[in-house]
Amino acid sequence: MINLKTKRRIRNLENLMGGTKVSKDDAPILTPDATVDQYDAGIVGTLSWNKAQIGTDRKVIKILPGTYKLLTSLILPENIYLDIDNGALFKPAANVSLTVYSPENIIAGDRQQIIDATNNSTNPLLFTSGGRVSIGWYGGLGDNSTDETTAWNTSVAAVNGSGGEYYLPPGTYRLVPGSTTRLEVSLHGPEATIAAYDNTDDVLVNIDGNSLVVEDMLYFDLKALIGYDVANASVNDDTTVVSGVGLKVVSSNHCNYRIQKILGFDIGVYLDGTALGADGVPVSSSVWRFGHFRHNNYGLYLETKATWNVEDNEIYANYFYDNRTAAVRIIGAGGKVKANVFHIGALECHQPANAHGIHLSGTIIHQNTFIVQSVIPPTGTGKIIVISDTAVNNTFKMPTMDWTKINSGTNGNIFDMHTSYNSDENDVGNTPPGRSMIRGATAPAGGYWRDGDICWNDSPSDGTIGWICVLAGTPGTWVRFGSWAQSYTTTDAANDAANDDFDVTGGGAFYVDTSGGSVTIGGLKGGVAGQKLTILKYLAANDLVIENAEGIGTQDIYTNDGANITLSTLGGVNLLCNGANWYVISE
Repeated sequence: MINLKTKRRIRNLENLMGGTKVSKDDAPILTPDATVDQYDAGIVGTLSWNKAQIGTDRKVIKILPGTYKLLTSLILPENIYLDIDNGALFKPAANVSLTVYSPENIIAGDRQQIIDATNNSTNPLLFTSGGRVSIGWYGGLGDNSTDETTAWNTSVAAVNGSGGEYYLPPGTYRLVPGSTTRLEVSLHGPEATIAAYDNTDDVLVNIDGNSLVVEDMLYFDLKALIGYDVANASVNDDTTVVSGVGLKVVSSNHCNYRIQKILGFDIGVYLDGTALGADGVPVSSSVWRFGHFRHNNYGLYLETKATWNVEDNEIYANYFYDNRTAAVRIIGAGGKVKANVFHIGALECHQPANAHGIHLSGTIIHQNTFIVQSVIPPTGTGKIIVISDTAVNNTFKMPTMDWTKINSGTNGNIFDMHTSYNSDENDVGNTPPGRSMIRGATAPAGGYWRDGDICWNDSPSDGTIGWICVLAGTPGTWVRFGSWAQSYTTTDAANDAANDDFDVTGGGAFYVDTSGGSVTIGGLKGGVAGQKLTILKYLAANDLVIENAEGIGTQDIYTNDGANITLSTLGGVNLLCNGANWYVISE
């Protein structure tokens, strides 16, 4: 029986709908009245509201508990709001949908189901304008057991079409991998977990930038992504079966992502630059924040091909553990993986054996920075870092650099332990300050510098490798270190003039050939302060004479006792330059 109050509300609803018949429970409702012109001639089967009766003021229609069938698709105008009681459920017929102006026009709880999509091949509840859409409206329970793929697909399709925000209330939502509609709008589910309903080897959550909407995705906020076997196992260990991809992102620009944990997949998060959406947006300029990756084959996987890039992203990951092939895997194949910054809290590579930490291979992987706060090296054949092919100018900053666990490649990547800090939390009081490393044509002339800071010479043709600060201060005391050596051989014999201005720029040693007669050296040129030089007589025949302060060459040679040095047998002298002249320091 329908009470008088309910009948009165139904009559009011009928009046607002311009004659549409409304009834409760299992009786057909919102059936068009043939005597009233309710059809839009341009859209067959879509109800056109009688605006003269409804007017333009805000109208709130109270929907009481019960099941309401829709036999004809309806489009509600902007001023109609539905106040839906808990237990009230719209049930559209096949190929029929209810279109509300905006999610803001629905007054219902986030966990309250308001639409039944059973046997409906189209989306049963659509929106004209954007707003916050909850999976709960479409029957999503978050009970960690029900297959909620249909609820996901219908609700995601609705919010993708109108724009806005997709909401997952707290709970665990089981979805069938490979059967989920891609997401193109912001997701808010900080207390929600998405888990695989079965072990289908496919993508669980897919963000595919075939729409420009994805460029405007402000955020993707989720508690966890969990693979099938991990979600069903009471103990997670190395025997856990992993499959599929937790999150796949094909095209995304200027977005923010946050996932607290990613567990139990072949690939945890896949940033896929192998194909672009119709808008041509790469995976770029986004911020990614991950709690921890665990029990995956690959934790984080980046890949490109052709001319499409994964670039300019900032990626934070607190913890990698038990990622069985590699924690981070990067593959370049034509497109660029470049200028990404990775901040990693803990990189544990020791479980299982033979796993890698960071593995780079392929072409055009460059200018990426990896900042790792703590490392547990792998066991077996595993490496902390593996670099192959043409990866170049990538920087790795870590508190430990065990070279037996690093395959550095041959193309000029940067490994920096000095600017990293001691990560031993039990020895904070004894943690030494990190070193700074800079580059320049001279040692710093200003600014405050600490002991151990290094300035690399960016013009080392003079033989100087760099300078090191040995006393902190402004600018501190800097001492030249290192030299690279060239070798010379002179065959001039008994010709003082030819050897009074011998050029030793960048030289570390030269060998004197005395096979044709004695050789006299009276002066040099091209020496710089701190440069060391060895003059070596490598043949027994004839003499080598080193003249003291001859005065003809650009830079004189000064011996220890002020006398010329004559070498009649094999031997040589070691000299040190002060920038103006050379001094014999040993024979």
